[in-house]
Amino acid sequence: MFKIIKILLGYIIIIVVTAVFVLLVSLSGGWFLNWLVPAVDLGLASILSSISLICGARMVFFFSGLKSSHDDSFEDEDAPSEVVYLNPTIINRKRRKPRR
Repeated sequence: MFKIIKILLGYIIIIVVTAVFVLLVSLSGGWFLNWLVPAVDLGLASILSSISLICGARMVFFFSGLKSSHDDSFEDEDAPSEVVYLNPTIINRKRRKPRR
C-alpha cells in the first residue's frame, strides 16, 4: 500500500515541478515580450511564450529521437519480413460465391 503511495507521490512531484518550470519560463518569456513590445498584453505574451516553449521542446525531443549513424537496428529496413498472422483461420477463409 505504501509503495503505491510513494510511487504516485513521485509522479505527482515530477508533474508539479514540470508545471512550475513551464509556468516560470512562460511568465518570464511573457514579461520579456511585454517589455519588448508594450502593445502586447502580459497574459497574451505568457500564452504565446508557453506555446513556443512547448513547440520548441517537442521539436528538440523529435530531432533527438532520430536514428543515429551507429545504430544498426534499422540496417535491414528494406528487407522483406515474414508476415505473422495472429489468427490464421480468418486469413485462410475462402469467399463463397453467391448462389443464383
